[in-house]
Amino acid sequence: MVYRHYPKADTLVIWQQYEGIYGDDGFEGLSPKEIDQLHSVLEGQRTFFFSNWITDYNAQQLADEVAQMRDKLRADDWTEEEKAFKRQLIALYKLIGENVRIENGPFYLNGEGKLSATQEVTVTKVSFIIAAANQAILSGLQLEIDSDSLDQSDPQYLPLVEKVLKTKLELFQLQGQRLQVHWPLTAGMFLDKDIQEAINQFRQQGGRAMFKEGLVTVELGKLKGKEAKLEVVLPGTNFQSNALAHVRKRYEVMDQYDPTAARTDFFRAMDGLYKK
Repeated sequence: MVYRHYPKADTLVIWQQYEGIYGDDGFEGLSPKEIDQLHSVLEGQRTFFFSNWITDYNAQQLADEVAQMRDKLRADDWTEEEKAFKRQLIALYKLIGENVRIENGPFYLNGEGKLSATQEVTVTKVSFIIAAANQAILSGLQLEIDSDSLDQSDPQYLPLVEKVLKTKLELFQLQGQRLQVHWPLTAGMFLDKDIQEAINQFRQQGGRAMFKEGLVTVELGKLKGKEAKLEVVLPGTNFQSNALAHVRKRYEVMDQYDPTAARTDFFRAMDGLYKK
């Protein structure tokens, strides 16, 4: 993933490059579920940030969630605090849906002969999206405290969350080309094995992570950089050439495609549109 932020245009553009696309449901080819998933990407507004778990952006799914939340608001299924939070989520999801656009690039075979593909993502009004996300997350944390559902495994965690709420900390920040995510954690939580493994992997892939005074900060890119890049090799993957036949049959696989040149052309075009 390579992104470039244009602050004056309030726009973020992202180049997605997937190397080694395959199905892992255990079928010789693709499973029906995997075929549907692939079709939803090619026919809809959907992109995966490194994996098809958690970091999946699906415009149709967001729209469906908005409709479900509106139905429950009318049915009076929530408390007033929950309703206020859900209204914030609805506003956030609508803002994202209206300002995220995805253009699918071609399928191609990379240098190792593995099925690969690219996508181009444009996010307009990015500062509004970040501000709305920060507000919704803080409201969600407050709701967890009020409903006694906040993690109580470490007694030092609650005061840290309350401090974040009191100071209205901007949990997500995008300045120049530097994207930062802040989150309250106790020292014990920070040293958790899974968290340490994730942080070490992020650092190996070019990101940075810091822990100070009950706050972990992960960041990518530099304030005055030209762009930011994150290259992730998913752990535990065992590539199989089981998607190629289906893709060749239903879509097109380009014989001659240079993703590096295409990425250069993409950012040159984006500079022309948004660099001021």
